[in-house]
Amino acid sequence: MHLINLSWILLFLFHGAQQTNAATITAWGWNYYGQVTNVPTGSDFTTLAAYSEGGIALRSNGSIAVWGDNTFGQVSNAPTSGFYKAIAGGGGHLLALRTDGSIVGWGNSGPPFYALNGIPTGTGFTAIAAGDHTSYALAADGSIVAWGLDAYNAVTSTPTGTGFKQIAANAYGGIALRADGSIATWGEDTYGTISNTPSGTGFISIDAGRRTGYALRADGSIVAWGWDLNQEVTNAPKGTGFKQVAGSDGNGFALNAAGEIQVWGANSLGAISDRPLSSGFSMVVGSAYTGYALYGSNDTSVVPEPSSSLICLLFSSLLLRSKGWKFSKRALHDLTQM
Repeated sequence: MHLINLSWILLFLFHGAQQTNAATITAWGWNYYGQVTNVPTGSDFTTLAAYSEGGIALRSNGSIAVWGDNTFGQVSNAPTSGFYKAIAGGGGHLLALRTDGSIVGWGNSGPPFYALNGIPTGTGFTAIAAGDHTSYALAADGSIVAWGLDAYNAVTSTPTGTGFKQIAANAYGGIALRADGSIATWGEDTYGTISNTPSGTGFISIDAGRRTGYALRADGSIVAWGWDLNQEVTNAPKGTGFKQVAGSDGNGFALNAAGEIQVWGANSLGAISDRPLSSGFSMVVGSAYTGYALYGSNDTSVVPEPSSSLICLLFSSLLLRSKGWKFSKRALHDLTQM
């Protein structure tokens, strides 16, 4: 006689009830490294990130796709196994967060970047961010861990304490969002990336360009600060209702409530003029003079269906009993509680 725990069957059934609304990838702008033409096909992507001349995407099955510049193995050394829940791209390196919260990195680990030197070990990290030379991770308690090149004190001046809920990285420093919606910045301040940081609370998300910071208020309005060489700050869209903001080297990107893409800054190589004009996009990011967007929903929430699962469970139990399997007392108790 065999003994089986009902929780195994429940895990299988409820995994099958997961509803994944994934999306396709659209790209435009500079295409020197195939950033546009080599975009992966398919409709199973859930999130995007960008590195200096390329993109990285996460599929609904937890696998990773990378395209663009491969000078330092950014494409060829990408992980081909495992399950991941977050991704980040920097100057010449990329990061991924496994489902257990451990971090893996690949790409350029030597001069002039050093951004892979000192990747923290262990599990439980909840977010990652990659800059040109420095990388950051968010621990479960909201504390920030930094590693890489310490130019401009990009590592040693990282904020201490807990309670941070989002992080972003620029060329030589970082941006973090506290639980009260206030913003912390550190590292290089040559172009006002620190000294012009917006004060107050109530911000709901942040992102970084190479030397520019962006934040989104609760009303969907955008605040920009830092380097304004290509009007990455002064040309940021006005008004409210935006649901995402992102930065790159030379451009800013935003999505409005209808999923329409706004781009500002440098129009080199079509970064602005070639952007998609339709609605329905769910995420936008950018690398140098290139934009990437997800078209369609990237919601991957799990929505179990108890009634159909119970029917399958009863059928499975009858089948297993007919084969000589016997349920544990705990399993029978679980069944009566459904």
